[in-house]
This record gives sequence, structure tokens and C-alpha cells, in this order.
Amino acid sequence: MPGKHFFVIGAQRSGTTYLYRMLREHPQICMAKPERPEPKYFLRDDFTALAPSDYHNEYFSDCGGAVRFGEKSTSYIEHERAAKRIVSWFPDAQIIVCLRHPIRRALSNYYFTKQYGIEPLDVDTAFRQEDQRRHDYDPSRISVSPYAYLKRGHYMDYLRVWARYFGQESILPLIFERFTGQLRALQSLYSQLGVDPTFVPTDYSGTINANEAYETTLPPALLAYLRGMFRQPVRDLRTYLQDPIPEWDDLG
Repeated sequence: MPGKHFFVIGAQRSGTTYLYRMLREHPQICMAKPERPEPKYFLRDDFTALAPSDYHNEYFSDCGGAVRFGEKSTSYIEHERAAKRIVSWFPDAQIIVCLRHPIRRALSNYYFTKQYGIEPLDVDTAFRQEDQRRHDYDPSRISVSPYAYLKRGHYMDYLRVWARYFGQESILPLIFERFTGQLRALQSLYSQLGVDPTFVPTDYSGTINANEAYETTLPPALLAYLRGMFRQPVRDLRTYLQDPIPEWDDLG
């Protein structure tokens, strides 16, 4: 099969849709369509009956001169079986992971769930009761929990799993606060993917999701609770990436 595959596996509410559009526009990249609903091909119940040619025929049969083939399915980051299945077909795949300030990501996730009418609780109650509610959903209808607001921000829990299958060198972490609307960061990613790094997307300005001023929108006690929860996971992530991530300095 010609070309090389890469996968944008998450995290949810961390700029993955923006990134998909910046990748889709590059003439040497072919992204699996549609944008929504996401393919989630490697979570299919009938996966064992499929072959790489089925995948290619479904999503990449009309890709012109593309040399890289990409899929964005943000549920993958939470499913080890997706990692096992992808590596069995594409062991040299590159894995892109978008990482956003975990409190801001959690807030965006909460309001997204609220928007779809499946979150009846206020933000304070929803965050504090997450452990009791996280598994209270129908996995036959939804691929990941709509209530895992805080768990989803413990990025090392997922990065370690994917690195076991692909090696840390194949994981491409992107800090949300650095790449959204940043041409230099996008072109650096193009280079890492082996396509023309001088390409300029039509509109890369991007928009940051609402709820950025979380320090003033959250009750002080809840903010302190969240900062305490994420302090050590962020330290672990900084050590793993060998990156101080100054954009998240409020987390210690």
C-alpha cells in the first residue's frame, strides 16, 4: 500500500477538528472523510473480518497525489484495542496527540456534553461526582464516556499505552496553546509528517474555544480542587515530554 498512515487520536476538545482541517487542506495529505461522524474504523465490531485493503478502499481510494493518509478519531486515545489493531496493520504509523490545559479541556468537554442535553448537573457537581458517574452511559451507543471530564486530562495514562505499541518516537504530542492559529507550529508538523513544510493553509487563524477565563467562572473551591488534582499528572507529563509546558504554569 503506497504512502504512510498517521492517526490523530485525541484528546477530545483539544483542537483536533481544527487540526483535521489544516491537515486536510495540504495537497500531499489525504484525510479520511467525513469529518463527522469520525470513522472510528479500528473500533468496529467486525474488525477481525477486515483487511488493510478494505480500510484503504473505504477512505483513501481517491486521493490523487497524496503521500500521507490520515484519520482523526478522538475516541482512539481511550481504547487500547485501537492501538493494538492499528499497529497490527500499520506498525510505522505516526500518532498525533493534542494536549490542552486539562482544566480548560475539562470545562470545554463539560459544556459540549451539556449542549447535547446529556448533562443535567452543574459543573461543580459534575466534576466532583465524576468517579461515581463516569461509567453511567451506554457503550453500545457512545464510544467513550461523556462524563470523563477530569479522567480525560490525565494524559500520561493514555500516552504510556500508545507508546508501548508504537514507541515514544512515533508519538507526536501537540500542545493546544501552541499550535492553534500558529503557522510555524503547523509547518513543523507538516515537516514531521514528511510533506512540504512550506505549505500555508488558506485560513489557519483558528478560534480558541470559549471558557478560557476559567479562573473567574469557576468557584474558588472547585478551582483549588482541580489544580490539586492535575498538579502531579502535569508534572509527570512535563518529565515524559522533557518540556516545561509554561503555558500551564498555574498548575504548578
